[in-house]
Amino acid sequence: MNKSLLSLCFFIIFFSTWGYSQSTGNIPLHCKTKFNRYFGVGDVWGVQINNINYALVTLDGGLSVVNTNSPSNPIEIVHIDSIDYVKTDPQSPRIWIPDVETFTYNGTTYAYLATNRKKETNPFPLVMIINLNAAINNAPPPPNNEILIDPYNPSGPVYVGKINDNGQIDQSHTLTIAGRFLYVATMNDSLPVWDLIPNPANPHYLGFIQLNPTYSVLHEMYVKPITAFHAKIYAACVVGGLQVIDATYYAAGQGNPPEITVNSLITHLYDFDKAYPNKRESDDALFNYRATHSAWPTSNEQYIFTTDELLVWPPQSQQQYSGEDQNLYTPPNILRSPRREGTFLRVWQTSLLGQNNSLKGWLLCLGRISVGNY
Repeated sequence: MNKSLLSLCFFIIFFSTWGYSQSTGNIPLHCKTKFNRYFGVGDVWGVQINNINYALVTLDGGLSVVNTNSPSNPIEIVHIDSIDYVKTDPQSPRIWIPDVETFTYNGTTYAYLATNRKKETNPFPLVMIINLNAAINNAPPPPNNEILIDPYNPSGPVYVGKINDNGQIDQSHTLTIAGRFLYVATMNDSLPVWDLIPNPANPHYLGFIQLNPTYSVLHEMYVKPITAFHAKIYAACVVGGLQVIDATYYAAGQGNPPEITVNSLITHLYDFDKAYPNKRESDDALFNYRATHSAWPTSNEQYIFTTDELLVWPPQSQQQYSGEDQNLYTPPNILRSPRREGTFLRVWQTSLLGQNNSLKGWLLCLGRISVGNY
């Protein structure tokens, strides 16, 4: 490993620790105390509306719109949540939002909320669409500055639209908006795409891109527009590794199905550098694989940074305890069930993806630090 990478890792860890030890900062991190809510921040996004900088915070389950023009004194303008939400009751229903992104069209800014509710008996829509201008303008005065909505039925000026699941696409874990298109990470082997123009409150479904292998577990993606209807997608998959997809689209309603054309798809399974590259579960031997959480290319797209986790699976015969059991290890330090052992920042050469020499460097940021290629 390059010494500069080790130094960088140390600096990041040291700086983060130092930063958290301070009693003050630009924006207090204890938002649940600041805004008198039970739960903390799940995700945050930033947007500027009418020269005011807002943080969109998935706070206490719902969406809080926070004025950050005075960084040392952020002000919650409005909190959007379920009609059954009661902030003084931690057991009341909440709209859980793992990710939020925005799109501005004809002077109006819309927020798109992922819901991640696949396993619920009565799941929320796949994506909920909020008119942020209306939410800010219609915010009740504090301390009851809340707008409560029915997640299943958009109505009024604030909750203006939704995207329902269609069976094939039934979970939204993270979202990406690039150009005029909305991409959803589904935690399965599908990458669906919607066109937000001409109606951002009712996006036009273009279809989905099939990932490889089946059940790739799409977690997140970075999308780089090449032209208005042509993009390069860097899809990070928990099981499928990194998928680099070159795709073109028709404008909403302009083409005949399919309205997505996959020009090329490069799949890079990170298992190739392990002893058992083709196995997912094993009864006779330990093995592990890389779970990719996110991917980001350099500006010239010659290299790709990925954040990966090393997942370890034991032989079936050693799975004596449930995943919730505290006794996770058996001598000599063998995991009884799938667990994360370390988190890596790794660098790949785009032109060599799929080959053993595509890995150009790595940095272990959590867990043990070793020297050399892993």
